[in-house]
Amino acid sequence: MLPLLRLLGWALAASLIFLGWMGYFAISPLALENSPADFVIKPGSPLRSASRQIEEAGIPLPAWQFSLLGRVLGKAAEIKAGSYEIVRGTTPLQLLDKLTRGDVTQGEIVLLEGWTFRQFRSALDAHPHVRHDTAAWTERQILDKLSIEGSA
Repeated sequence: MLPLLRLLGWALAASLIFLGWMGYFAISPLALENSPADFVIKPGSPLRSASRQIEEAGIPLPAWQFSLLGRVLGKAAEIKAGSYEIVRGTTPLQLLDKLTRGDVTQGEIVLLEGWTFRQFRSALDAHPHVRHDTAAWTERQILDKLSIEGSA
């Protein structure tokens, strides 16, 4: 009986140490070199992949710890794709909340009145933060899709 109690005591102590370590990780601010720091989460990325994408963007966040935090909190399946920005003082817990809320940054593009369709498409193609599904389409394909007669 005594060895079993001793084993349970060690298991409880290990669990408390683990929870303390995860809690400390979750509330410790990230050591960002540049503030604000930007990164992009690709559509369909699970938490593990999103964690690696954040780490590859130069944000000092251990991917395995962040993935573990998301799994422990039950938010692993709630990650939303998009372009994100974080500032100094952001904690892993705040970052996880931002990713699950889909608190993405918004870009800006200016389209001038009087521009041709070709100039609009060129502006969309040139913008670094705009992704559009018609980038590989010809003008004729777009006009056909919109049921617009005329020359491209």
